Amino acid sequence: MKKPEGVDDKNWIQTNPKESWFVYLRFYGPTERYFDESYPLQDVKLVK
Repeated sequence: MKKPEGVDDKNWIQTNPKESWFVYLRFYGPTERYFDESYPLQDVKLVK
């Protein structure tokens, strides 16, 4: 899959068709909400 026109490089992640992928999250200086799992994470959304 190629990067669509008008999409900034920093907002594009190359994936391979028919292969699985997953999201990594990195928290810098997490607070107590991270450790007690009360920080609400939203699902990944397709942006058109």
